[in-house]
Amino acid sequence: MKIDIISKEPLAPGSQAYRIKKDFIINTLANIKKMLKTYQGNELYVSKQNLEDYKKRRKEFEKSLMWASVLVALIWFTGILSILNGANLNQAINSLISLILITLLVLFAVVYTRYIPDIHSEPETIGDVDGKENNDKGQTEKSG
Repeated sequence: MKIDIISKEPLAPGSQAYRIKKDFIINTLANIKKMLKTYQGNELYVSKQNLEDYKKRRKEFEKSLMWASVLVALIWFTGILSILNGANLNQAINSLISLILITLLVLFAVVYTRYIPDIHSEPETIGDVDGKENNDKGQTEKSG
């Protein structure tokens, strides 16, 4: 089934929509859902009607990611300064491990709360061929 990620509604045949680019996050989520046996094989799109809302949300995600990167850089800067300021080897190792964990936590929080995937630049016409369409499971479905 072809789904609009903004409205979370199925796309009507004949409508124009932008396909979502598959990336690390989308593939990871699909693999987790496959392991949990909750994967539905939906094809993800952004409809032309929701393109402006998509662009706004994507820009917010990119801005949040930029600010998270600045925050992580500041945390690393202060962490390295504290290590260089006379920490012994055990404290230095603990500080580096903490810096890595904080970095992962901040990036995970941004992705979890704001992630909006990128889209292809050209819209596609949603439709089916001879009443059938392929889904991401590689199966052919009869559309109705």
